[in-house]
Amino acid sequence: TKAPEVPHYTNEEIGAKETLEYRIAFKQNDKVISCWHEIPLWAGEDELHFICEIPKETSAKMEVATDEPSTPIKQDTKKGKLRFYPYNINWNYGLLPQTWEDPSHKNE
Repeated sequence: TKAPEVPHYTNEEIGAKETLEYRIAFKQNDKVISCWHEIPLWAGEDELHFICEIPKETSAKMEVATDEPSTPIKQDTKKGKLRFYPYNINWNYGLLPQTWEDPSHKNE
């Protein structure tokens, strides 16, 4: 049996790292998409998609920008300042797409 074809996703960095403008946008066939809403949970038989927000051995507190169009990944802020963990985390941190609290709600 042939394995099902899995769509190809890419990402694009916008702005300089460690700035308020920095974003990681996700694309499918050159179209910007939401990693949270448009990438399916299942990647194939017994395989899931995982969106890495904070790569292992980094300290920038990154998160999906749920209040922005296409929900890019951005660095979290507190009182207008970029947030960092006091140490590098020792694991990849992220999300499983399409597993939000209210699946009928979609950010525009």
